[in-house]
Amino acid sequence: MSLASDEEASLDTLQERSLLFWIHAQKTKPLVKIHVYGGGSLSQSNTLKAVFRATDSEHNRFRLDALETPVGVYKNAVVRGQDVETLEFYTSTA
Repeated sequence: MSLASDEEASLDTLQERSLLFWIHAQKTKPLVKIHVYGGGSLSQSNTLKAVFRATDSEHNRFRLDALETPVGVYKNAVVRGQDVETLEFYTSTA
């Protein structure tokens, strides 16, 4: 195998694992902690909690349920990907 075909195989594997992760997350609807950019600078962050429901193919939007914010709980919400610094997924092992 050539180096190019090894790299292509590795990229295919990574893409498949990524897709399987997002499919699993959509099916299991895990709790997530969302660190969003906020305040006057990008170094400041607010933390929100929600139930993950889905994302679009480019992760530009995240569909959430029971989004807990400082001003209240939103039953359904869409958060822009550009506002998200990190997502932490919490899955049950039971």
